[in-house]
Order: sequence, then C-alpha cells, then structure tokens
Amino acid sequence: MERIFKLFLVLTALFVITVESQNFLMRSSCKAGTECIPHYKCNEVLNITRKGNLTNDEKSHLSKIWCGKHGKIHYVCCKEEEKKITKLPESPICGTPLRTILLGGESTFVNEFTWVAQIIYSKPGNETDIHCEASLINDRYVLTAASCVQKVPDSWKISKVRLGDWDLTSNPDCQDFTSESFCNNPYLEVPVEKIIVHKEYDHASKNQHNDIALLKLEQQVSYNEWINPICLTSNISADSQFFRLVGFLKPESNANIKLQMDIEGMSKDECQEFYSDQNITISDSQFCGKVSSHKPCHLYNGGALTIIEPFKSLKAFCKLCSCRNSFF
Repeated sequence: MERIFKLFLVLTALFVITVESQNFLMRSSCKAGTECIPHYKCNEVLNITRKGNLTNDEKSHLSKIWCGKHGKIHYVCCKEEEKKITKLPESPICGTPLRTILLGGESTFVNEFTWVAQIIYSKPGNETDIHCEASLINDRYVLTAASCVQKVPDSWKISKVRLGDWDLTSNPDCQDFTSESFCNNPYLEVPVEKIIVHKEYDHASKNQHNDIALLKLEQQVSYNEWINPICLTSNISADSQFFRLVGFLKPESNANIKLQMDIEGMSKDECQEFYSDQNITISDSQFCGKVSSHKPCHLYNGGALTIIEPFKSLKAFCKLCSCRNSFF
C-alpha cells in the first residue's frame, strides 16, 4: 500500500488533474501495442516509481504515457508485455457481502463465508479424513498453514480440498427457517496438484514464523453462491481491531456446523510480553488475539483470520489477514 500511495502522489504531482463532475477523464487514445490500464497494473510504471526519486526524463515519460483518471486511480498507456498479471480477485467478486454483526451467537448461514475449505488427507488403510482448513483465494489456489503440510505424520498425504461445505454431517446442506428450508449445492472436492510451502518456514521452531502455504488445485473452480474466494489484504495492524475466526470445530467438540467467533487483536508488544516466558519471538507478520473462551483453540488449524471492512451501507466483505495457527 505504501508503494501505491507514493505512486499516486507522484502521478498527481505530474498531472495536476482535478475531476469534479466527471467520473472518468480520458486524455487521448493510446498508441498501437499499448492499452490504457490502471497504473498499478503496469510493471513499467511500478519499476520506475518504486525507487522513489525520479529523474526528469522519467517524469516526462510518465506524463507522456498518462491516458486518464477514474476517481483517484490514474491510467497509463502500458505495453502488452509490461502488463502486470493479476490473478487475485477483488471486491465484490471476493469477500462475499455478509452480516457485520453476529446474529444468533456463533452460528452462520448456509451461504456465508464461502471461502472456507477443508483439507482432506489420505491415510494408511485407505482412509481419508479432514485435519486442517484453508481459504480459497482464487479459482485455482487455497491458502493454508505450512504446519498443515509439515507438522503432520509422514504417512498422511494431502489429497483433496473440499469447498462449499456447511454441515459436516450432510451433503447437500439445508438450513431450516420458520417457513422454509434453504439448501445449497453438494460440496465440491478437488484434487491437489501442487503444494508450495514458504521457503523460510521451520516446522521445528517454536516461533512458527512464516507458517503459510499454498495448495494448487488440479482444476479451476467455478464461483457460485456457495463457493467464492476471500479478499487478500496487507499492512493490517492488530491494535484495537476485532477479527473474526470462521471454520469448523474439531470432532471432539461435537459441533458439525461452520461457526464464527470474534476476537480482539493485541499489539505486538503486548503479545510479545505474553509469550516472553516461553522464549517465543513474535514477528511482524504474526497476530495475537484475546479470546473469552478456549473454543477458538478447537477450530481446525490453517483457516482464515479475517477483518470485516465496510461495504456500501449495511453490508461488509471479508479480507484475510493471516492464516490461523493453532500454536498461538
């Protein structure tokens, strides 16, 4: 965000544009072989501006390739080969609109939090079972904890990812209301093609830094009312923030429905002090939260810690802040 903010200031200073009544201001069409796209989607512009101090020639070039402005977003004429490939969806495609308040305690509706996924392991004796969760981030990848890959018995192998489930005991799932039942489609199980663990994750370390991994699915997933990705975000401070945990409790808890729980974020200093007697070092990429019960600790590892951001007037969408880790 800091890089994009700096770029916005640079472009604003160069173009000195004021748009009041116009939603979109276009200067002229781009030359052949280029396309007018948002500045943050052009690698050429990002490479020029990320270093900070621009030369006069660079400023002149940015001014020449500028092609318009939409709201606060500047557009530039970008060469096809310089276009930044964006594979992550943006709102409102991701972070399905949802209730901002916990109605009815921890319960969820059958079509809420549609990015929650379960990781299915193949085990000896031709058995399969769920032992971790993940979050769908686009139509080909889910994000989970590296500990779900490397801190499990060697005989357990990740085989599939289940999407679109709400009740672990039924398929399809139905939720009963006063006058009718609301049912979703049968859940989808997709084989895992590739596992990518953060290269600096150390499963033997008590710190559990970089506890994050990607699972690439064998096929693309079609979005629908029951299966939809979460938005990704960065540079979120845990101080005085409320986050939401969403997922399924482990079997010993005798709860089969997808649940949601709010937790209060802690500052890094407060968190570090809490763990100081255990010789655990908290990194800038880790979050700590205060809970009123031990129930969140019984959620499957690897799921999403989310923040609710305002969306229009009465709804909100979710952004993933980190992969939930059962060790903290």
